Amino acid sequence: MQRIPVVLVLCLLFGPVFGQAFAQDTPPETEQKALDLENDFCEKAPIDQLCSYLPHDVTDFSASFVYRLIIPSAQNPFDLFSWKSFIALNWPTDDKGHPQRNLIGTDPEAPRVWNHYKNPTQLFDLPGNNVCAGRPRNKSVLVMDEFIQATGQPLIDRNLNYVVYDVRVNPVVETYIYTNGLESVAGQIAFKNSGIPIEFPLGHYTNVEARTGGSVGALQIKSAWRILQPHSKDDPRRYHTVNSLIAIDGRDTITGKPLCVKAKLGLVGMHIMHRTQSGNGDDWIWTTFEHIDNVPTADNARGPNSIFAEELFPGGCQIANPPAHRYSFYQKDCPDCKTNWIDSQARQSWKWSSLAPFAATAVAENGYGVQAVRCWKPSLGTQAINQIWQQKLSGTVWANYQLLTTQWKGANKDLMFPNGEVPRYLTNSTIETYIQTNQDGTCLGCHSTATSDARQTANFTFVLKRVRQ
Repeated sequence: MQRIPVVLVLCLLFGPVFGQAFAQDTPPETEQKALDLENDFCEKAPIDQLCSYLPHDVTDFSASFVYRLIIPSAQNPFDLFSWKSFIALNWPTDDKGHPQRNLIGTDPEAPRVWNHYKNPTQLFDLPGNNVCAGRPRNKSVLVMDEFIQATGQPLIDRNLNYVVYDVRVNPVVETYIYTNGLESVAGQIAFKNSGIPIEFPLGHYTNVEARTGGSVGALQIKSAWRILQPHSKDDPRRYHTVNSLIAIDGRDTITGKPLCVKAKLGLVGMHIMHRTQSGNGDDWIWTTFEHIDNVPTADNARGPNSIFAEELFPGGCQIANPPAHRYSFYQKDCPDCKTNWIDSQARQSWKWSSLAPFAATAVAENGYGVQAVRCWKPSLGTQAINQIWQQKLSGTVWANYQLLTTQWKGANKDLMFPNGEVPRYLTNSTIETYIQTNQDGTCLGCHSTATSDARQTANFTFVLKRVRQ
């Protein structure tokens, strides 16, 4: 039987839809504001300087076009929005959460803006794991208790330690939940029965041109951290670090007893989801950052526009010649190790040892941690913006972080773009390690399935599933 080329299939399936999409992919210069990328680091004057001001909205955007491909004129406003948000959220603060006048590269031990946001345990007054209760801590000492990704697997680094995760919501989300009684199952049921949809507040400016007034809108953060061990050649000077207490339930330890681990952690990944008025942001803007030492990029990695193929990654994401660079989640001494894989049948071995290495009994293959690689590479435009910001941040740990891309709703839903997301795929190698090659490897697409405990569509957030039962 003769096989029909996939491009022809796409044309047959979408016909004029694709013709319109590609024809409209490059907005006319008269409708797309020119951006001074090398001098645009803050939403407020002086804009050529890094600042702690958190952007409210994506205003440099033309809503008159249907987008399919990633081009700089369309993507740049979103990537600038992401970098400004990342820096503002990680700005050092005083003990009350007020950004300091110091520059972002100073006072490494200070808490960050997002440190003052609530996590689900605080938000919903959950019992939590009290194994670390009584240990001295402040805003600079974070307590974490999650080590399983949303897809159900852990990530293990080269030192055979688990990655741990933290989730936060800003005061706008907190207020919306409390005001509408969504902090309990009973309250969620009552809200659903009222017939009112769950819609978190939109970030916006009162004066769009001046970028003043308005509200920052709903914002959520998920971060990924690895345990740093200088004796294993980890260099804490390359990371944003926090002192942490990791609270592990007895069900997840080898001894069956709760465990409290005191550790210095290095930030390796951060998701930021922000609901905005512009940029089709009512479906949220999706940002993801990674540390540059996390993983190498696969030889067969695809760009964000390279999505039209019968099989995206035949044989998986591969590296033929292991790079010499020392990565946190890739071992050059195991070139034959299966990439982005952990044996899900060995789930019972995913237990914490009492002493480091904490994941020694749950190693992925051949005595190594998970052999992770990046399957999707940033667009050339995003890479250029990364270079500009990394140069601006030179001399600080923040120059060691990179934006993978910013995902947003750029098109109407169809078979190829089921949620209208642009770019079509977005995953973080430390937060969604194992679904990079999946059709559901997309932030917007995954979160579109989110519901509350009352089974009401939850406006793209899973946090409402964490309420007290």
